[in-house]
Amino acid sequence: MKKFIVFLDSNIYDAANYSFGNPQFSKLSELIYQDHVTLLINSVVEGEVKKHIKERIKKAANEFNKLVSSREFASFRYEEEYADKIAKLEPNEMYTIPQKRFDEYLESCKAVSIPVNGINIEQVINDYVEGKYPFEASKPAEFKDAIIIQSLLEYQKLNNEQKIYIVTNDKGFRAALNNKENHTCKDINEFLELVTESIDDLVGKLNSYLINEEMISEIEAEIRSSINDTTYSMDLPYDEFDVIDIENIKFDVAFIDIISSSEAKVIIDAEADIKIWFSYTDEDKSYFDKEDWEYLWKVEVEKEEVHRIAFELTLNIDIEKFSDDIAHEDLEVIVEGHEDGPSRIDLNEATFVSGEVVSDNYRDDEDDYSSGSGVCPDCGEKLTFETDALTGFCTTCSPNH
Repeated sequence: MKKFIVFLDSNIYDAANYSFGNPQFSKLSELIYQDHVTLLINSVVEGEVKKHIKERIKKAANEFNKLVSSREFASFRYEEEYADKIAKLEPNEMYTIPQKRFDEYLESCKAVSIPVNGINIEQVINDYVEGKYPFEASKPAEFKDAIIIQSLLEYQKLNNEQKIYIVTNDKGFRAALNNKENHTCKDINEFLELVTESIDDLVGKLNSYLINEEMISEIEAEIRSSINDTTYSMDLPYDEFDVIDIENIKFDVAFIDIISSSEAKVIIDAEADIKIWFSYTDEDKSYFDKEDWEYLWKVEVEKEEVHRIAFELTLNIDIEKFSDDIAHEDLEVIVEGHEDGPSRIDLNEATFVSGEVVSDNYRDDEDDYSSGSGVCPDCGEKLTFETDALTGFCTTCSPNH
């Protein structure tokens, strides 16, 4: 039986947000337990992952603390049902929890720690001078990756040139190690697919079956359902929001996990264009009277935008009537639902495709606008919709009165 030796770069742990109980890391742990895979680690990656955990958790906790300290939440601080929800976090303590979970995961997987001492420093310097991978023109100081690469090559020499599967989203790192002695994968899904297909022919045949027209329709329906189930966030505060259309759905099967003779989980990478409608108040064009606590003039805008979103989704499928013979007339796969879809989708400049204003109540004709004498008595500026503070003065002079 072929045994896979795998090394995960720090960016793979980062991409999982250090959630070692997610489907991918759980499957990797299972394959290790079944003796199909050996996981490698070294002190450089281990230290870098722990450093990133500390930096990210402290940053997130500090941002949360700033938010709960804002005056908008002041009225909730003495409400029993909200007191715990808006309590400040302790960033100097929180990061130790995911760091501990990382240690526990490596220990449970019996990860083999490969030393970095004894590496070929001369080769590292030579690669740096000659600009060889991982020393790319855009990243000339990749000594960390160079040390990792040399430690992996040294490990191979000491272990009969065993093939190592390197999982990293760093193109330079992959280019430096992608040769006949090694195999590189851009993400953990790609590696898991290789392993599961090699140990179970059913996985490959099921993968082929999932791209027939009927199955594509079912999977697209689950993608639509997942998109409708999630919540959204935008940089621009909005009053109302709605997804009005979902188009151009595409998906790839990332990997298949056969749970039993009747059940499988399929991890897919999905993409779609979503057309959204939302309304918001243009505060720059509106006037809010703080004394009466009401808008004297409120500019409301409705917009439609198209965003290209991407996310991962887990499908639960019934394979009880599936068999190795994909030409069998009674062959059937039933999609029973989805899980582990996106809990929130961020819509921003990176996802934006197009947009237009469909409605607003801006006043563009300033010639028809008049108020009082039509000029500010302080500075003499003409009072227009843009400049009238509705106090008899312009917006510049009004605060002085």
